[in-house]
Amino acid sequence: MKPTTTERSTQIATIQTTQDIQYDIIKITDGLQVPRSIVQTSPTRILVTERPGRIRVVENNILQQNPLHTIQEISNQSEE
Repeated sequence: MKPTTTERSTQIATIQTTQDIQYDIIKITDGLQVPRSIVQTSPTRILVTERPGRIRVVENNILQQNPLHTIQEISNQSEE
C-alpha cells in the first residue's frame, strides 16, 4: 500500500502508513543546508545543526540570518 498524503495547508501534510499510523509533517522554515539535529528550547525557539557545522536558531518559524555558533573542525565526508 502506497502512503497517502492529504494536504491541510501549504505547510502541513498527513501521511498514512501501512500500519494506519498517521504523522503530520510540518514545514518549519526554509534556508537550512542539510539539517541534522533539532531541539526545541522554548515554545517559539528551536536549534538546528547543519552538516557544515553551523548551529542555527529558528525563532517563531523564522530562520535567524547569523548562526549561533559554527564548529570549524567538522568532517563533511559521507557517512557511508
